[in-house]
Amino acid sequence: MLHRGDRERLNPGDVPGRLQCYSPCMSRRRVFLRVGGAVAGLVLLAGALSLLHPRVQYVLTAARYQLEVLWGRVPVEEALASGQFTPEQQATARLVPAIKAHAQQLGLADTGHYSTINAGWDHTVWNVSGCQELSFAPRTWWFPIVGTVPYLGFFDEAAARAEADAMEADGLDVYVRTAGAWSTLGWFEDPLLPHMLDWDEARLSNTLFHELTHATVWLPGSVAFNESVASFVGEEAALDYLEDKYGADSEPVRKELARRADRAVYLKLMHDVYAELDAVYTDDALSDEAKRARKSEILGSLPERAMHAGFSDPGRWSRWLAAEPWNNARLVQFRVYNKSPEHFAAVLQRTGDLKSFLDEMERIAASSDDPYAALEEAAEQPLRR
Repeated sequence: MLHRGDRERLNPGDVPGRLQCYSPCMSRRRVFLRVGGAVAGLVLLAGALSLLHPRVQYVLTAARYQLEVLWGRVPVEEALASGQFTPEQQATARLVPAIKAHAQQLGLADTGHYSTINAGWDHTVWNVSGCQELSFAPRTWWFPIVGTVPYLGFFDEAAARAEADAMEADGLDVYVRTAGAWSTLGWFEDPLLPHMLDWDEARLSNTLFHELTHATVWLPGSVAFNESVASFVGEEAALDYLEDKYGADSEPVRKELARRADRAVYLKLMHDVYAELDAVYTDDALSDEAKRARKSEILGSLPERAMHAGFSDPGRWSRWLAAEPWNNARLVQFRVYNKSPEHFAAVLQRTGDLKSFLDEMERIAASSDDPYAALEEAAEQPLRR
């Protein structure tokens, strides 16, 4: 089970970062419908095993909440007719069919995702990640089906904080954040969640395109590749959708282009900081004390860097960066969702459109043990004429 975290909307009022949390309780939806009794038996078994291993308790809890999300789904129109949602929220929900139709035009999977709403969902999902203090070596966990993942998701803040406290006791940098959306990567037909209906059209379309990319392109065990592909497609597809609907010179498109411009500045700023810190951590001539001092200096310089980075509103970004907590755990999560954007852009330019781009990503996911090497090779191929 995956949850979309605080996203790279590149608004200092929001928390940048397309983040998800992984829970290991996934099964094909048709199988799920046919083996409900078996699932219940496994849950009972997991409950018994939790007495022997605490991670099984985590799996049990995640399974319970996942089933709650899925079993609470109702058709969109039925939910809207209940009177629970405002006219503005109803209008947002009715954007979804057009967004999904555009996704199919771009070559994204045709699925039953987001044709339902879990109108009663009122939980906050918490994501927790950890990283070594003086290297970009993240704490990871392994689960069946999902594989190795660099963060955990919790439906209870106390449990998330307890996990964070345990990692801090181990000397790790820790990052705790909330998650905004929910996805199972195509294993189930994911519902809309009520708070998603408060998003604007650009954010909603970006999120849906991102999630549908997961249902289209997926390389098991490569979190960074999967999330970076989805982040790139979400951005490009959202702009394409807005241009197609409103026109290239429209106000929604101008607003989205301005956001993308700030996003590009933010990505460069954070990639530069990541590279500087990585050089410090891998410098054998520096003592740990010197590395800690340099780390503090670099992270502390973020507000000043923002003033000269090229943002549309430097002061606003500077204040936001000064107010946010920064450490290795957070920077590793940034890297997971934003690795090699220049190579993705080069492949899109070469292939000419998102449908062909997705075909190329599917080829890489299906045939390469090293997706980033294959991506770089694909980016260096000559442009199509």
